[in-house]
Amino acid sequence: MKRSRSGRSLYPPENHSTRPEGHSARSPSKGDGLLGNSNDEITGTNENQKSRENSPDCSHFSSAQEMNLQNLLRGRFSRWSDGVEYHMPPEDRLPPRKRFRTSQCQSSLPRTKEQDDSEVSHPARTKGFFHLACPFYIHAPDKYQNCLAQQDLNSIEVLIKHLLRHHSRPLYCRICRKTFKTLIDRDNHMLENACKANNQKSLEGLTENQKVSLIKGDKYYLGETTRWSRIWSTVFADIEQPRSPYLDRGDGLKVSMIRDFWDSDGHEFVSKFIAGLESHVNWNSARHHMILKEVSDGLLSWAMKPDSESTILP
Repeated sequence: MKRSRSGRSLYPPENHSTRPEGHSARSPSKGDGLLGNSNDEITGTNENQKSRENSPDCSHFSSAQEMNLQNLLRGRFSRWSDGVEYHMPPEDRLPPRKRFRTSQCQSSLPRTKEQDDSEVSHPARTKGFFHLACPFYIHAPDKYQNCLAQQDLNSIEVLIKHLLRHHSRPLYCRICRKTFKTLIDRDNHMLENACKANNQKSLEGLTENQKVSLIKGDKYYLGETTRWSRIWSTVFADIEQPRSPYLDRGDGLKVSMIRDFWDSDGHEFVSKFIAGLESHVNWNSARHHMILKEVSDGLLSWAMKPDSESTILP
């Protein structure tokens, strides 16, 4: 039976594996171009804009206010990202809500005046940890873009649930490999016995045996990296292991940073912004939640703009 990330074993003890050497990546700052000009087009927030403005409940949250909010968020993200450095998570992976550690780099030994003077202009740094990647996204990022945009996989347990829910092989006919939505449709098709063999069509997704292996083969005490590698070997047995199980570059790192920024600062900032609107008194909790989601989705869409790829991350 699975347990929380409290440190207890999920399964009986086995031999421990050695964790590969970690690596780090500097977070992109304003100078890297992650935050474009404040007049850049805002993506992901205009889809329902017209309907919102025509709604009497939402008429006071105008497009100008929304654009202003997005620009404010971009500026805050720029300042936030300047002080964050991302690394491979430690073996004692922290809970999802505690991804950051402030590194003061202070010693208990007495310091000389020169040491004190040299550190005056250096603020405390925040350490961020790479987020886990979906193996299907690593294998085919363009095809499985939704795994990045819609899922924050903050633990191996969450990753396995994601794989079972979103990457199971559909019901299909073993002869012609046609797929079906229900067992009845599939069985009726096979009873007709009228299809022809089709060995050319490949089907993606997890088989029942693979799903059983994911659940029974996972061992908490092996550590996050080894557990992910075992998942990859189950899902893509004939494909070489990728260099990292983490979203440590490109769109993956950008989206991870946006999510961490939202958790640590963005969500609270937007809530205060909404509370400052005169029309807020007429909004219920559902409306408030919808605004928060639209704003966070817009921030993610902006971070994933294809035309910014060459200037955002090394």
